[in-house]
Amino acid sequence: MDVVCALIIDQNRILGTRRAHSSTRKGKWEFPGGKVKPGESPEKAIKREIDEELGISVSILHRLPDLVYDYPEFRIRLIPFLCKWDPGDIVLKDHDRFAWIPVDMLTVYEWSEADKNLILLIQDTTSYFNGPIV
Repeated sequence: MDVVCALIIDQNRILGTRRAHSSTRKGKWEFPGGKVKPGESPEKAIKREIDEELGISVSILHRLPDLVYDYPEFRIRLIPFLCKWDPGDIVLKDHDRFAWIPVDMLTVYEWSEADKNLILLIQDTTSYFNGPIV
């Protein structure tokens, strides 16, 4: 299953969202995104998902390497995008909290398993985060 996620950057911080307690992996933090629909490009999927989940628009800056993660019940190919936030009011629809997290504080949060691997990639790719990107 192809799943997109957005690393939305604002002044060396990344937007994290926490899954609502009524969802699977409840209470875990994740980078917002979701499933790619059949026939949909990952780029279109990330823009659609961010609009649906947060009510905001993003501009794609860069596609990061795909990551594969095996959950017990299924396998996902996580397709991460580094994105710029097009300022607007965030309206949570699938999550119960959001936070602008400094890159060096990402490991303080309890992340979904696939997103933990993405955090390792981010930490190994710090050149993306040297100073404000936007």
